[in-house]
Amino acid sequence: INAEYGDRLQFVGDPVAGAVTLIHRTLTAAYTDRVYRVKVWSEGKRIRIALIINKANSTRKIDKGPPADDREGGVEFRAFWGDKSDVRRFQDGSIVLAVLWSGETAGDRRRTHKPRTG
Repeated sequence: INAEYGDRLQFVGDPVAGAVTLIHRTLTAAYTDRVYRVKVWSEGKRIRIALIINKANSTRKIDKGPPADDREGGVEFRAFWGDKSDVRRFQDGSIVLAVLWSGETAGDRRRTHKPRTG
């Protein structure tokens, strides 16, 4: 994800609350329908994240974005995904911006979603 995307942490009162908001927005935009729900909250200075994974969509290899001729949508999509985004043509004839995920198998891509413990 492009580090230049989105808001900056310019929250005068509570930077943790600002970080929670920014993280929630970013994860929601990144996961799209790969998750049913994104929850981000703080406990003191720690930030916690919980995701409810949509198994049917979580391991797909390609995320489709806006049509290639959608200038406004394309600018936003590329700003968010940076170099990961590319124009792709699909069998149905659609030409869209898309993100291709690494990993040869669904199992490889699923490992991205394993929770970290400790």
